[in-house]
Amino acid sequence: MDPAVGMRKIKMDEVSQKFTGIALELFPNTHFEEKKETKKIKILSLLRGGQA
Repeated sequence: MDPAVGMRKIKMDEVSQKFTGIALELFPNTHFEEKKETKKIKILSLLRGGQA
């Protein structure tokens, strides 16, 4: 499941090429509150290590 696009089907050779060896399975607890994030991240900020 891709959170950005939903359910995806990919071929096994693509999985083999892109899999890093790490997988996370996360579940919300009883105190989880969904929040809508409105802050945007600029690409240049990511490229410069957060200094934009």
